[in-house]
Amino acid sequence: MTDRLQPPALVSAAGIAAMDAVVWQHGLRTVAVIGASKNAGKTTALNALSAALAERQERAGLCSVGVDGEASDAWLATPKPAVTVAKGALVVTALQAVQAADGRLKVLQTLDVVSSLGPVVLAAARAAGPVLLCGLAHSGHLALALAALEAAGADRLLVDGAYHRQAAADAPGVDGLVLAVGAVLPLAEGLATLRALATPGDRAAPHTRDVAGGLTDARLAQLDLAGVQVLRVASQGAVLLTAAGHARLARLGVQLTAQRARPLVCLTANPHRPDRGDAVALAGDYLAQVQRWAAAAGVAVPVVDVVAGLSAGIGEP
Repeated sequence: MTDRLQPPALVSAAGIAAMDAVVWQHGLRTVAVIGASKNAGKTTALNALSAALAERQERAGLCSVGVDGEASDAWLATPKPAVTVAKGALVVTALQAVQAADGRLKVLQTLDVVSSLGPVVLAAARAAGPVLLCGLAHSGHLALALAALEAAGADRLLVDGAYHRQAAADAPGVDGLVLAVGAVLPLAEGLATLRALATPGDRAAPHTRDVAGGLTDARLAQLDLAGVQVLRVASQGAVLLTAAGHARLARLGVQLTAQRARPLVCLTANPHRPDRGDAVALAGDYLAQVQRWAAAAGVAVPVVDVVAGLSAGIGEP
């Protein structure tokens, strides 16, 4: 099915094992990986999850709601880690990306989707190596891509959420979320994304008000919440509040829930800042900092540094 894949650049064997323990060993089938910011380590986390599937001799299927796998960062012009897959892995991407892959990808099917880079296809990796994932802008296209990957034989599916794209949490069939957090952004500024993805599932409660569409700070300010105990949105992807918006709900004593909520199963911690060319903290120190930050927000999930191979919270209730 898949050749044994050497750990991608930057990803450690211990990091791969840790991601396997907190994600795949729990039986999850489709996982979305979302970055709290640019350069948060999302691609590296995606590679660790993909490599863990190769270790299991399971076929990965990958797609993206953005564009991932470029050689350099569009904002900082710094090198980016490539999205790396094993031989036999399946990807949904632009035909243009397949043609640029020097024969390493074989087109299996053309999908009825056009992306920003042109027509979209389903392809199989003839050899292990880097791939460019081209984004799917609409939820219907994402549903089509995931169905095609599954029909073609993917054992498990990975949805690349791209920078700050919580829409990946709404992908059909997603049953787990991974949030990548990096030192390039102060943790306080990533709090809104953490709280959005940690929004609990619908709970039967009196005095519940439903909100259709996206919940922004402006929308929240327009709502009359007198007597409301629970504010319910359709999904975590609809939670578009800033930290100030979440703070307002807390002051009002209003609980936010989602009708469709996928569990946040893991955080990844990246102490590196590419704009400075160094790590701003020791890996273990930053890992502990992220764990404390999440716990202060009421989120208790494992935290993994897939590069250093460090983890915290695995096996804890």
